[in-house]
Amino acid sequence: MNLTQLNETQMDLYLKPSKDWHIYEEGFEVSPKLNFTWKVVEFDDYLMAINLTFSSAIDISPKVVRDSVVIHFKNASQWLRSVDGTELDPEYLTIYGEVPK
Repeated sequence: MNLTQLNETQMDLYLKPSKDWHIYEEGFEVSPKLNFTWKVVEFDDYLMAINLTFSSAIDISPKVVRDSVVIHFKNASQWLRSVDGTELDPEYLTIYGEVPK
């Protein structure tokens, strides 16, 4: 698959604030502070590298427990397979990763 095809048609990416801290911050505006853009910069049989560019990096993971980026693969059966060539189980189509400070 061409890298330019790996876009919002194939994946959803969003930020999940830890313990919903953003709700309790008086006057905190989720948009644009927690917005980001993303681009797949590398993809092969075993690796996908995604570049995230945050609108306000200082507002990401401000607490002790870090925020998470969530990646959900859509239409995965068309372009993702397990090592043995079978379709991935639906529980593996959404992954979470901590966003460092």
